[in-house]
Amino acid sequence: MIKKFLFSNCVEITKSIIDNGIIFNNYQKYIFFQTNITLLVKKLTQKLQLKQQKKFKFFQ
Repeated sequence: MIKKFLFSNCVEITKSIIDNGIIFNNYQKYIFFQTNITLLVKKLTQKLQLKQQKKFKFFQ
């Protein structure tokens, strides 16, 4: 009885650790994906600003 109880608890604990690990892993991927997008947007805005600066200098 006690062994069975301990075993089922171990299974539950292991399962929750695995589930949390999967959630954490997905969360890390999401953050990584988000930072990549923000970096991409920053690069694009910098390129646009450079283009606009060049146009502005051209008109001066």
